[in-house]
Amino acid sequence: MGKGNVTVHPIEIDLQPQIREELAKIGDDVVADIKANAPVGRRRGKKYRDGWTWSWDGVSNIYVHNETNWQLTHLLEKGHVTKNRWGKVGWARAIPHIHPVYERAKEKFYGGLQKLRIAR
Repeated sequence: MGKGNVTVHPIEIDLQPQIREELAKIGDDVVADIKANAPVGRRRGKKYRDGWTWSWDGVSNIYVHNETNWQLTHLLEKGHVTKNRWGKVGWARAIPHIHPVYERAKEKFYGGLQKLRIAR
């Protein structure tokens, strides 16, 4: 090996604006997909479906949540026990409408990150 000096120059690249832009697109897509697949009940109407929105912590995380009927998300996604007025116990079927959208959004986000362009 030869002798010599090597100089390393650090490069600082700020990808935050591009990542935030990608997150905003993903947030809009996720809310639209969940609203399209959310169940509409007889008693509550469209309140559950229309209550979906997203927000973020200002850094790099988005939160998709239901503002109006947040209590129902787990019950509808996983199913739950029911009991009618005569005491008969049954099971309400699960309607998975959140997790499939999450999986698609995760893949879309990772694909978007791979396509980010670094400006010089």
